[in-house]
Amino acid sequence: MDRPPGWYEDPDQGGILRWWNGHGWTDFAPPAAASPGGRTNWRKVLPWLVGFAGLLVLAAALIVPKVVRSFTGSISGANVYLRDIRDGHNADAYTHLCAELRNQASYDTFVASLTDERTQYGALVGFNANHTELESGSPDAIVTVHVRTTKQTGDIEARIRKESGHWFWCGSRPASKTTGVNIHVPLF
Repeated sequence: MDRPPGWYEDPDQGGILRWWNGHGWTDFAPPAAASPGGRTNWRKVLPWLVGFAGLLVLAAALIVPKVVRSFTGSISGANVYLRDIRDGHNADAYTHLCAELRNQASYDTFVASLTDERTQYGALVGFNANHTELESGSPDAIVTVHVRTTKQTGDIEARIRKESGHWFWCGSRPASKTTGVNIHVPLF
């Protein structure tokens, strides 16, 4: 037999690999991944690789949208609430408060608070919710929002809470990296 050394199918026992040292057969057992000729048998490996790749694609298709929604959902929750405040839809804004805030303040108290905020800080005329951080182990996210009122401009951090699959406004505070501008959008 004129072959280079390598793993080959045993001519006496088909389906079993043995080491050909270039001159004769040895009694060495093959390594687990060896196949005839010392090369990978792609016909056997390829279906497994394709199946594994398919599982990865399926997992990504199921997981990635959930991760993206977890970040963009909280920004959408902030936008809905702030749009209602800006447009004077107080009743809608009240329904977009988290349960904690709705339990703390009646609708009339909420409207009175909005009136006080508008008097002190100006009416909301524009906003841009642009960054969110999910709080680990919590249903809350902190959304950074650039707000503009009739009196001032600055950044706030809104606490947005996920309740029953939806995001609700749960208060705000001046952004931690603030320039000294203090804008409140009802913080109870």
